[in-house]
Amino acid sequence: MSNRDTKKVWLSTFSNPITTAKGVSNITENHQSTVKKALDYLVNIGLLDKDKTTKRNVKYYNYDLLRIISQN
Repeated sequence: MSNRDTKKVWLSTFSNPITTAKGVSNITENHQSTVKKALDYLVNIGLLDKDKTTKRNVKYYNYDLLRIISQN
């Protein structure tokens, strides 16, 4: 996973603040496993949150962006 891939994944969450690895894969045209690694990395560094209640079709949330949107 490159920094460029991670950046593409992170930027995609601004147009889709609630997303899945498959959704980001369709947007970025990266393989789904690459996207999942990048999403999990972004969760680990605190930029995204992850729904840990499911094993498949896990949703990832850009809560910071959602908070900003809901304030306006």
